[in-house]
Amino acid sequence: MADRLRERSAALGATDAAAVLADVTAKGIADIQREFAVDVWLRTTTGHTLFALLQRLEGFLRLNALDVEIVHDELVRFDALFETMRGYFRDADGTGVYQVEDSLMYLAMPTVTGLRMADSANEPLVQAADLLAGFLRSVFTKLKLGEPLNPDAQAVIHDLAMIHDKWYTWDANIPEATWSALAQVAFRGN
Repeated sequence: MADRLRERSAALGATDAAAVLADVTAKGIADIQREFAVDVWLRTTTGHTLFALLQRLEGFLRLNALDVEIVHDELVRFDALFETMRGYFRDADGTGVYQVEDSLMYLAMPTVTGLRMADSANEPLVQAADLLAGFLRSVFTKLKLGEPLNPDAQAVIHDLAMIHDKWYTWDANIPEATWSALAQVAFRGN
């Protein structure tokens, strides 16, 4: 096994696996254990982008005098995150809105009537959201790799870019360079 690891490491131009493992200390193992003891939602982009997405949602809903129930696909080990989110869905007395540079920050979200977990197999709109997210992921990957999009994907991206331009609601955690690449494909083609 060690010989195969060395051969594979050499083929990849990597450091000898045995040499790497020899440097692992008890403190290093404890650090790894601490890292993996953290709630799973803190180790994903979900936990870090959700607050920004909720801020965009609240701004959109208030601007358009709408309210909404959030239906989210069931995720394992995300209970603490969803409980934290539910704490934002409460009446506001008008004092929980702050200006941060060009954006408003809402400390309460009275426009959200609740958060419900659902099995996507029984929720067509959750399935549609999954399809849209998968489509966007594949488009962003192609943009990152410099691969062209087919005409159908370009048409969908154009429509999504127009929605973005009008409502500016869905890019809370998209880097500016990615948005620029997306806009170029959406408005000018590959």
